[in-house]
Amino acid sequence: MTKHIKPEKYIKDRGQSLVVKVCYLNSDWQEIGKATILIVKHIPKTNYIIGSYQIDLHCLGVKQTAWGYGVTEKKLGEIYSRLGAGKPLAEAEYSLCSQIIREANEFGIKNGLTPLTNFETSQYLIEDVSENPIQITFGKAGKPHYKKDEFSNNDLIISQLTAALGADGFTVEEM
Repeated sequence: MTKHIKPEKYIKDRGQSLVVKVCYLNSDWQEIGKATILIVKHIPKTNYIIGSYQIDLHCLGVKQTAWGYGVTEKKLGEIYSRLGAGKPLAEAEYSLCSQIIREANEFGIKNGLTPLTNFETSQYLIEDVSENPIQITFGKAGKPHYKKDEFSNNDLIISQLTAALGADGFTVEEM
């Protein structure tokens, strides 16, 4: 009888050691303060494991994350198209993508924001230490800058930012 391992456990146990097939990142991430990252790794003798990350460099850090296990080539193409909606994602170095994700998560925590539940698993798809790290600028004009949107609990986020940073420790942009 074959013993099956749960996808979350597989990712946590082996995610960092899997071979990277490709990583994608929007090329204008530094200019717009938002990064869309897709990391694709091989599962030996089968399909892929993926991690997708929506990063807000101005305030929230890791805004959204998801992972997939046993992703086929066809499904991978669909995910790539959806993530790059409007602007195609460019291939990027795994170490750069890992650095952006890790530092964005730390930035969000520093701002009083709790890491996302999915990050408990998706963090195992990125490496611990970046090779040749670059200087990444977080915030806007030296402070976290929150831009309200219709999909977020704006009041809760502002409350968390205020508790961690004080009323003058960040700026807010209305919709």
